Amino acid sequence: MRPRDTLLIPSGMDSNPDKKHLFIVMTSPTGPLEEVLLFSISTYTGSKKQDSTCLLEPAEHPFISRPSYVYYRGARIERLPNLMRALDSGLFVRKEQVSEELFHRIVDGMYRSKAIRPLPIDFYEDAQRYV
Repeated sequence: MRPRDTLLIPSGMDSNPDKKHLFIVMTSPTGPLEEVLLFSISTYTGSKKQDSTCLLEPAEHPFISRPSYVYYRGARIERLPNLMRALDSGLFVRKEQVSEELFHRIVDGMYRSKAIRPLPIDFYEDAQRYV
């Protein structure tokens, strides 16, 4: 697993258990726990509660079918072995990588977003030291 990879990860409630969100892998596996940073993509409706720092259009990735945004507040740090087990079992689904241009926009947005917490930024920066 490497930066720019994408995964469909279940995110639905009991009322919609098949719902999945696209997650973008932001780092290579890092540290003794082999962790990676993930950002999810959500539909953008224009609500003031949504972070408009990094907006995406449908043409920017094959899975994105409507205006979307990077949900920086929901950043996740996950262990690679757990992700691989979920992929092997079919629970998670690997999708196409994001373009380098889009990946760099997402990173730039990470530094500009007022919604992100410090931990994901620190994790990303620490991971870059080992690249």
